[in-house]
Amino acid sequence: MSISVESSADAPAYPEICQDAQHHLARRALAARPSEVRKVFRAAQRPGMISFANGAPYLGALPFDRIALDAHRILLESGERSFQYGASDGIPELRGHIAELMKLEGITAEADQVLVTSGSQQALDVAARVLVNPGDVIFAEAPSYAGGMAVFTSYEAEIVHVPMDADGLIPEELERLIGEVRAAGKSAKGLYTIPNFQNPGGVNLSLQRRRRVGELCRSNDLLIFEDNPYGLLGLVQWVRAGVSEREVLSPGGKTRFLVRGSW
Repeated sequence: MSISVESSADAPAYPEICQDAQHHLARRALAARPSEVRKVFRAAQRPGMISFANGAPYLGALPFDRIALDAHRILLESGERSFQYGASDGIPELRGHIAELMKLEGITAEADQVLVTSGSQQALDVAARVLVNPGDVIFAEAPSYAGGMAVFTSYEAEIVHVPMDADGLIPEELERLIGEVRAAGKSAKGLYTIPNFQNPGGVNLSLQRRRRVGELCRSNDLLIFEDNPYGLLGLVQWVRAGVSEREVLSPGGKTRFLVRGSW
């Protein structure tokens, strides 16, 4: 079964029922377009559809019996805490576990450098809100994850796509585009990259290129927004490596990396 999804480039941001209220909306809201990701998920719900497009996990492999037992235990042991408001940056124990897990990918971080969000999409939104100004240029693989592109454009960034091949993003092309952006007088802010099992390309950035891309970003003072939801699924050890030396961006230090993942 095949389907086609219409482009939303010319679609109105809001339905007719909102037309009378549009003068109240911010410019960035008026410039918004319907989510491509939402359209893909909606199409995947059609009867008989087997979609390879939306990255949905195979839920049949989950141990629902163990999850039910754990949920029961948590409610008995920590029911009040579970249903009460907690720290906005996440439960300390969970943040500690995430910091330990990140060591498997060569990331050195403390629990107080971890921010727990409602899904990795919110993490990217928080990062863009804090770090991206209108008009900033964000480099990204061509093509790249539609959800990520939507976040950056919602904060009025300009996306410049970098060509890829079978070994991932091409460093020489990134270097060329950085030069063109700077020559045009624009602000080159950072690189959004999915180095492992790239979405939608499916390629892995080679180890040699990871090092070169990291060097380019350091020498050009670019932030790296690393989107790595699948890194720990790789069977080859170097796939777990990041784009460069792995440290976590923190207000008090000189580290330059933000890592967005799913745990």
